[in-house]
Amino acid sequence: MANIVLVGFKSSGKTKIGKYLAKQLKRKFIDTDDLLIKKFTMSCPDLMKMHGEKNFRKKERSILNSIKAENAVIATGGGIVDLKANRDILKKLGKVVFLDLAKEIIFKRINKTNKSYLSIKGRAYIDEMYEKRKKIYLKIADKIIFILDKSADEITKEILEK
Repeated sequence: MANIVLVGFKSSGKTKIGKYLAKQLKRKFIDTDDLLIKKFTMSCPDLMKMHGEKNFRKKERSILNSIKAENAVIATGGGIVDLKANRDILKKLGKVVFLDLAKEIIFKRINKTNKSYLSIKGRAYIDEMYEKRKKIYLKIADKIIFILDKSADEITKEILEK
């Protein structure tokens, strides 16, 4: 069975759903943000501030290239799709599932945590990134799941449907 790769905007629930899905399927769970933090010993926002967004995306690519797992559930950072090379790797890693959530909900979640570079950049930047990335998510996704008002169990069932 192939890996399941979860993509979607920041705060769309990729890690939460990924952990739940992995547990239900008895698969390994991999979070690319966690791998970045472990490798570079700093948070993703700090990495972004220190190295800039372009270099951060290249670091994400090195993390993607290091993933050799099979039958895993992989949660990715929201902007990992910004580089075409990353998109190509994601497609090779497994079945790409886009967890789609309304922009308003995402904006509220981002502002609630208030620790993201996105919350610092403001609403206009989030709107711009959302629109840009949504087109990419839709293009690379093998499956699209609208997750608003659905339980982790319902989302898991939809991911597993043929």
